[in-house]
Amino acid sequence: MNYLKAPYPFFHQGKELIKNALLIVLFGFTFDYFFEPFNVARSEHTIPYWGICLVHSSSAASIYLLTSLIAKPLINEDQWKLWREFCFLALCLLLIGIGSFLWREVIYDNPNNVSLRYLIEEVRNTFLVGSLILFFITTINFRLLEGKNRKSAQQLSSRKATEEHAIEPRFLEIKTKVSADDFQLLPEQLICAKADGNYVEFYSQNGSHARKQVARISLSEAHEQLRNIPKLVKTHRAYLVNTQHVQKVEGNAQGYQLTCKNLDFKIPVSRTNLAQFKQAIG
Repeated sequence: MNYLKAPYPFFHQGKELIKNALLIVLFGFTFDYFFEPFNVARSEHTIPYWGICLVHSSSAASIYLLTSLIAKPLINEDQWKLWREFCFLALCLLLIGIGSFLWREVIYDNPNNVSLRYLIEEVRNTFLVGSLILFFITTINFRLLEGKNRKSAQQLSSRKATEEHAIEPRFLEIKTKVSADDFQLLPEQLICAKADGNYVEFYSQNGSHARKQVARISLSEAHEQLRNIPKLVKTHRAYLVNTQHVQKVEGNAQGYQLTCKNLDFKIPVSRTNLAQFKQAIG
């Protein structure tokens, strides 16, 4: 259960979505055409066998693309787990199997095309081929990502400079959407800024605990006002972090998790922000 609840990246978007769809077409066509994994009744074919292989692989890629595009707005990437990935893949395979069944009337000359028997057969065949490959690849990819990010996180933690430099106090004024709510903070004491709806929470060192100040402002506006803080970096769409206050870096399949002094929560570093975080932390 702990394995299934592990964080996992949502790969089914952007350039990776297109790449995955092309791989489905290439692999599906090659596998069906050269290996013929199931009985091939060529006497029933209404088009050449290579055309049938192309129809099946293209249909599978199209269904995968459409399912991913529909699912994307409904998905919280930060909450994506390995078990959710397996469920998503199973849903795609089910829809691909149904799609293959609907193509039977076009590519097969068989009076029983529209029957429960062939529906079950198409779905079964899709799962027999797809589940073995996709779940196997996902498991390997998870292990590789987790191992890579954990190793990298350990290296960053060990290299993290612990020197503290004496800096003359210099306050930075944060301008909000309501001028009466403007406030000042010491840049070197800022731990992180966290987006929360239409507000941003600023966490700063305050003795043995962190002081939280809330401002009606967007994270991009906050980032612009804090741009002169040398070690400040955006680690996630909802977080800005001063890497001087990072105590520990841990890795998982989605990226890194940061532990900062006096904070009771961990800060994520998403895959898209790994490079700039590594550069900022040195």
